[in-house]
Amino acid sequence: MILALGAAPGLGQSQLPDAVRSAQPLSASDQTMVAGFVQQALADLASSDASEAQGARDRLSAPVLGPTSVSFRIYYSQQVMPRLESMLSPNVDPHQAQLILTVAGAVSTDASLALLINAMDDDRAAVRFGAARELGVLLGQVDRGQAITQQDRVARMITTLRQTLVAEPDLFVASEIAKALVTPVLTQTLVDQGLESMCLAMADRLDAQRDGATPSEQVAAILRAVKDARDRLIARQIEGKTPKSLDDAAARFASAARAFSVAIAGDASLDDDSATLNSRLQIAANSLRQLATGLN
Repeated sequence: MILALGAAPGLGQSQLPDAVRSAQPLSASDQTMVAGFVQQALADLASSDASEAQGARDRLSAPVLGPTSVSFRIYYSQQVMPRLESMLSPNVDPHQAQLILTVAGAVSTDASLALLINAMDDDRAAVRFGAARELGVLLGQVDRGQAITQQDRVARMITTLRQTLVAEPDLFVASEIAKALVTPVLTQTLVDQGLESMCLAMADRLDAQRDGATPSEQVAAILRAVKDARDRLIARQIEGKTPKSLDDAAARFASAARAFSVAIAGDASLDDDSATLNSRLQIAANSLRQLATGLN
């Protein structure tokens, strides 16, 4: 335990002891230490000094990135999340918003899930991008059994992300949402839900031609999503038979991606690098379709 000279328990600490993070339940002295640690770090998070605020982000995230006791994560969330909610105002600087969202993603409780979902409605693309990124972090912690969230809320989150991915006006935010949905790799139900939702949303997005981005930008984003879907589907098929709805969703996404690739193949705006990526997109889309349908 590292304490500043003369500091009250928890104040001035750069980290929390593993014994506290794993305590079940937390003792009164544990709670005092956590509350003091959080109080100081949250004050630093609000600092106008960028390096100080970034350091506070790291200190606040570290104790809850990974396994903790249930008691610790719940108490930590109770100490941290109300303050983060008040800090994440519509007028907050986008850089500070990113720091706040990073901490919320690490906390990985129902309260942080609610904050991140609400941030997906922010008018600023930078804030939505950060929220999507941290929803991926949270979903990864759920997948590893390191989050404290209700199962039905996680399912609703995946549904919300699917709907948001279809309607998102910014290509880079949409790409981050797609990445978040395929974060799970361990829990079969989450893998299936996330992958199916991503494939359906990307197919809907392509069918609706929502993106105002250039073909070059779109190719790179779609290729990444197709590769992620292909890799997840391969891993999932190794584990056992996949649901028909998942196979159908993957096949639909593959067809939509290939149709997009064929349509822009002769676009004069594609430079040599983008044309190469587009060729790879056709190959990846064909591979995904074969995996999903079993047809050559």
